[in-house]
Amino acid sequence: MIKYRVGWTWFGGGLTLSGAALTGWAYVLWHSAARDADPPGLMTVLFIGAALLFIGLVVAQVQVVVTTAELARAEGPAVDKAKWMVNQAAVIVRRRAWICAAAMAILAFGGGQRAFAAIGSGFPEFRDFAFVVGATITLIGLTLHASGTPDHGSAAGKVVMAGAGMGTAAAVMALTYVAATMPLWTEATTANEAARPAAVPETVGKVAWRWKPPEGVREPDVVPAGGGVVVQVPDGVVALDTTTGRERWHYRRPGARAYDVKASPDGRTVAIAFWPGEKAANQADHLVVLDAATGELRAVHPDAWGDIAYYAQDLLYGVTKWHGLFALGQDIAVTWSEDGFRVTGWDLDTSKARWQHTLPESCVEAPSVLDYPRNAMPVMLRDVVAVAAFCGQDLDDKLRRGQLGPVELQVTVLGLDPQTGSEVWRHQRTAKIDLRFVHLLPSVDAQAVAVTWRGENQPKDYGMVLAQADGRVLTDDRAGLDGWDLRTAPFTGEGSLTLPDSEKSSDYRWEPFEAGEVRTASVSVVGLAREVPHPTADLPLARAVVTTRPDPSGAGVVVLLTPWDTGDTRRIPVNFASPGDPVSLLLAPGAVVVVSGGDTMVVGLT
Repeated sequence: MIKYRVGWTWFGGGLTLSGAALTGWAYVLWHSAARDADPPGLMTVLFIGAALLFIGLVVAQVQVVVTTAELARAEGPAVDKAKWMVNQAAVIVRRRAWICAAAMAILAFGGGQRAFAAIGSGFPEFRDFAFVVGATITLIGLTLHASGTPDHGSAAGKVVMAGAGMGTAAAVMALTYVAATMPLWTEATTANEAARPAAVPETVGKVAWRWKPPEGVREPDVVPAGGGVVVQVPDGVVALDTTTGRERWHYRRPGARAYDVKASPDGRTVAIAFWPGEKAANQADHLVVLDAATGELRAVHPDAWGDIAYYAQDLLYGVTKWHGLFALGQDIAVTWSEDGFRVTGWDLDTSKARWQHTLPESCVEAPSVLDYPRNAMPVMLRDVVAVAAFCGQDLDDKLRRGQLGPVELQVTVLGLDPQTGSEVWRHQRTAKIDLRFVHLLPSVDAQAVAVTWRGENQPKDYGMVLAQADGRVLTDDRAGLDGWDLRTAPFTGEGSLTLPDSEKSSDYRWEPFEAGEVRTASVSVVGLAREVPHPTADLPLARAVVTTRPDPSGAGVVVLLTPWDTGDTRRIPVNFASPGDPVSLLLAPGAVVVVSGGDTMVVGLT
């Protein structure tokens, strides 16, 4: 019985030594990851107090070893005194071990709360579990050590059992690391192969499918990618085959909040920005990069690219929405620098800077001088990334004095190679510009980019469209390209859609930029609201124009299809529950996708 108790006592001693070391290491990881005053001050005080108590325990244990050695050397009457000293030292060890165990129990409880919060955040990390595991190992070790009899048994047996305790503690922490790094906290499926290629429709005529998102989804964000579309849901994304409306794959982080989704123009890459959830403790937002065709995970970047592009006006309900401020390519993301004089290309798989491009002399990037930088962020096109900059003498002094416009500047639009950052083309234009009203807009097919700005005494914006391949001007007509139309009506590398010039008109016009035939369509809106409270959605197809209107008869939203050069309008009810909310139309392989800003349904038209 004595040997049994001694064995578990020294096994607990080994657990205690290793657990204490692991707890200290985990505390360093925990504290170094904090972005504010966490870990809480009380936890820090308790940790320091527990460390001091542990030192006292070690001193008492050393005293047991010393008195045991003296007992072995004692002879005659000194033996009884030596035994008494050994027993007293053992009592002190047990008392201090119980006190340390009480302190470690509090630390383990606090660490456990953090671990549970991390699980609920959707992005638990090893450091979130390491502290509670280390504290729990130490607590168990102290309990065993305080319950046993440390002053009997052979020295070899004590060493063996202590070593076994140390090894057990190390093994438990190793298993914790494995569990924390495995995808246990992700709910995901993948597709075996890419979606079957399907042509974009030239016209549509019926509702082919409806997809109902998971419970709680409102205003779903939808982007074309992977041969279909990717739908943002509260905790991730779901990819749909747009020919059938069936789910192809999904990636979800229960507990986290997905607040932004982007797709590369070639449809091969999807990036999702996550906030770790309301219960998260000191975790940065995360950027998840997926293969859009299969849903396979490529990378997860916590707090990707440091603190770039954190703007106060982009804080919404506690979410730092900086992820929306970059242009996404297949394997690259492009941002502007904080000083406004450079553009940086970041590798999506490693989150490391791949290149930097310095703007021409006396030039500054548009976003660095705007109240709302998202309006003129870099734009990823098919082959280049477009960057808008402004150049002029003494520009820095004017900006510091708040002279945002109209100021005579040189508008410079650069087309950069996304792989190397080298300049492919440059377009420059001198004009008087109000820097508060600048937009850089990609075309629907990513084959062109539009630049709009407000000039001197201009109630409306000036606009021009540049070809993405070589930067040539496709159109430069202020009268024909109203800036508001460019921001609300779709355009491609071939032409632009001109919307009705008033809410009471229903005449649409397709104007090619270069060669091609001007097409018109007179959309019949008889019985529908002509003056709508929210913007309608419009989409030009090869053989028809598609637009939407609220239906006061009870069908929610109705899609209006009118072939070019006719007034023969076909109505397709989509039965959204909220007819007054904005609606989006997306051109995808095999279907036109209809999304409501106030409904939970995604509809495919073929």
